[in-house]
Amino acid sequence: MRTADLPSIIRVGFCIAAWLVAGPREVRSYAEESLFFRDPATGEVTDDAVSSIHADLTYAMALAAGFSDADAALIALWDQLVDSEKLGPGGSVTYTNCLGSVKPGPTPAASCPGGAGAGTVVWPMTYDSGCTTSRFGPYSPFFHFPHDTPEELGALHDWAWGRTPNLFGYAAYAWGDPADNVLNADCRITQWEEIDTGVAAGSLAAFGTFLHSLGDSYSHGDCLAALDALNQPYLWGTHTILPSTVGACYYVPTNPKNSDVHGQEFGSGGGTGRADDGVLATYDELIDRAVQKEGRYLPIDLGATLDKMDGKPTLRTALINFVHNWDYEKAIGDNSEYATNRRAYADQIVAAVLAQRKSAAKPTLTSLKPSSAHIAGQSKDYKLTVAGESFIKYSVVKWKGIALKTTYKSSKKLTAIVPASYFAKPGKAKITVYNPCGGGTSKSKKFTYDSWSALDDQGQLTSVRVRQGGLDRPDAECYRASRSPSSTQHPALRFCQIAGSRLHGFWS
Repeated sequence: MRTADLPSIIRVGFCIAAWLVAGPREVRSYAEESLFFRDPATGEVTDDAVSSIHADLTYAMALAAGFSDADAALIALWDQLVDSEKLGPGGSVTYTNCLGSVKPGPTPAASCPGGAGAGTVVWPMTYDSGCTTSRFGPYSPFFHFPHDTPEELGALHDWAWGRTPNLFGYAAYAWGDPADNVLNADCRITQWEEIDTGVAAGSLAAFGTFLHSLGDSYSHGDCLAALDALNQPYLWGTHTILPSTVGACYYVPTNPKNSDVHGQEFGSGGGTGRADDGVLATYDELIDRAVQKEGRYLPIDLGATLDKMDGKPTLRTALINFVHNWDYEKAIGDNSEYATNRRAYADQIVAAVLAQRKSAAKPTLTSLKPSSAHIAGQSKDYKLTVAGESFIKYSVVKWKGIALKTTYKSSKKLTAIVPASYFAKPGKAKITVYNPCGGGTSKSKKFTYDSWSALDDQGQLTSVRVRQGGLDRPDAECYRASRSPSSTQHPALRFCQIAGSRLHGFWS
């Protein structure tokens, strides 16, 4: 299988297997438990089913990471919308991520050798043209089966953090006979393009979207590896419905089993641990975001005990228990009490987190060690030591308002690296300490930096005759030079010399 050239479009090959086709309503609910979407996070108001992982657990973890209640709910909402696309009470739509547009795709007549497969579109399936994250749309493998590479998961990460204003990803297309699936389609094409999500880069909506892809990159990891091993051109990743096709991707969304890939990863079987790793990676990402941007409370350590939960588990234990302590086959449909129990367990985590979370204290900066240094013009970075009170492991030392690379030593001591470019010329800097997570900024201390070379001649102080061994010696002339600008540590240098040869010098 080959693809013809398309001007200004870059193509890349990935792997795929067949995907079960579902109707629009099934698209919004398959792979989810029979749990109502809650708006706000407490109180059931809709009929749409959601994922206890992408919705309930994300909300609990966002709270534990330090986000406010409203921000945690927003992150969980946008995490879930990557699957659901639309959420609202009953058949109405209150929330949607279908805010963008899918670019027109290539045609088989123009792009496939000999116009192969012109009769049947194998991929993408039915989807709303504005729902760029649709599991049946052309961008589906990019959002739901991303590889951990700079071009895929890295691109989503940088867009979610606002480090790049635009999101570039790939769209997937396939054509063939009516009985074909993507794996055996006559023609497959993948092409890179800017994805119009309708979501602002760097927003919490973008961040929640990325968290979904981050989690999927872990839970779909074995499937991706198996598909990549097929080494077929122009293929992309998704689930297969037949275990004999690609077993690592086997998953029937309308009839999930404990034995299929999601049942093994998220059920009581334990799986490969990828789901566990994905949950912990998601929590790490939530902490990073909370500490650097919107966090209002101190993140709760994974090893911290949740005192208000039965059995007082650590946060790590509670998260892993949530993933595995359930029967996957009995969590959907009429046997939904397992899903209800999972939600109740997530609510216990939430209650415990809310009971013990707290904001950081405002830091106090008492001194700089040293308060001045002769470093102006040097090419080597400088280590500054800061002393004070109420420092935390997320504290940041700032130089004229610019964050420095900071190392936490104790609640009373921090060190920070000042880049050499910051003190290229003599000057002064206001140093502060910032505690995120609601702490605020300390009062400032002044740090003075100058150079050793700025000495002004103040003339000869005295001239004496030196006699040694009864013999006359040349005059010993003593001089004094001041520092410019003056230094509080060493305001002047005195030195003496004999016949132009310096004897000694000392600061005074």
